[in-house]
Amino acid sequence: MPNDFAYIKSEGDLEIVTLYEMHSSLATLIGPELYKVLGQPPNQNVMFNDSPSFDLFLILVSELFFEGGNSVRIGNKTLNLSLFESMKILIKNYPIESKDSGIGAAHEELDNWINDEVDFDFWCGSLSVQIKFPLSNKRLLWFASNTTKHNLLRLSKLLQELQECCKKGGYDFSSQEMVAMLEEFEEEARNRLRYHSSYLIEMLGKLFEAINNLIATRYYKNPTNKVREMVMPEGVSSEVFHDLYGSVLVFKRYKLERIRNFTPHTTKYLKMRYRNLKTSD
Repeated sequence: MPNDFAYIKSEGDLEIVTLYEMHSSLATLIGPELYKVLGQPPNQNVMFNDSPSFDLFLILVSELFFEGGNSVRIGNKTLNLSLFESMKILIKNYPIESKDSGIGAAHEELDNWINDEVDFDFWCGSLSVQIKFPLSNKRLLWFASNTTKHNLLRLSKLLQELQECCKKGGYDFSSQEMVAMLEEFEEEARNRLRYHSSYLIEMLGKLFEAINNLIATRYYKNPTNKVREMVMPEGVSSEVFHDLYGSVLVFKRYKLERIRNFTPHTTKYLKMRYRNLKTSD
């Protein structure tokens, strides 16, 4: 394939891109640009700086969990992976590092939450009906983040997905009824994500600190700024990934205070509602 020097072709390439992108994304999410942490541990919550900050938060978080089409080709296998899913490969390949850094525990907590499925229950005044259907937090995040976007395909895709959810709940709404309920559904989805946001930021902050721990530990085992002297993941396929890894180890290390000051210890009352008690702690 011509001009494929930046294409991910090995698990080593994937590991480097995952660390680079996850650390960068979490550094954008966890910080003062989007929100303030209110209260004292262990009873804290977050307040977004304004409505656009909350919108940006939803979009940035959703990008961690949704797959890019044919984004990785390792050997003869093409994979559709999200950044969050690609972390599982890193955890599998480095079980001791993942445990020591805290990545394994932080990823598992967030993975359990994102896949938790509970009833999405709201009153639709336009139709004078109480609507309830099962919805995972991942799908909730998809719906809520897409309410902030405006493009040609967004509305039709939202309606199609919402209709499928309603069918799972036993509803057979007409197209006119679907349009009538859409705005009220969008408002409820965003409100529920506002409720979840403090705990979600806490979990993201824990993962951010854990990845930061791994990067710092690797750097200090061989503290050099020279890429050629660094110990690379196995199977790195091009100079692009060598240089990216050098950038990760040298420039993507934060002091713990930078992360912890913006990672809330969320009050338990913001962890209790909208949970499947059969699968949640």
